[in-house]
Amino acid sequence: MSNATFTESAPGGPHLACREAELGQPGPDDELGCDEFPMASTYEGAARAQYEGDQYTNEFSVCYIDRVENVEAGSRLKGFYDNDRILNHDSFILVIGD
Repeated sequence: MSNATFTESAPGGPHLACREAELGQPGPDDELGCDEFPMASTYEGAARAQYEGDQYTNEFSVCYIDRVENVEAGSRLKGFYDNDRILNHDSFILVIGD
């Protein structure tokens, strides 16, 4: 994956993936937040089709998850970018599982 600045990764805004997927919106009492994979902060995120071409349309996954957990995950990802000095266009490997 490659880190991207917010303006480059998500020109349609931070919830582009949820709007593109037409999931609908949780109600005001729902404690859910929209989660995107690949992350919106990467060039592989939902906005990829806007700057690399239509072949990447719908090449992402979205799901509503607990808002508190989603915010925590975003904070940890930002911490990783900051602490490891992952800059714009820097590549990194994401290992899922053990």
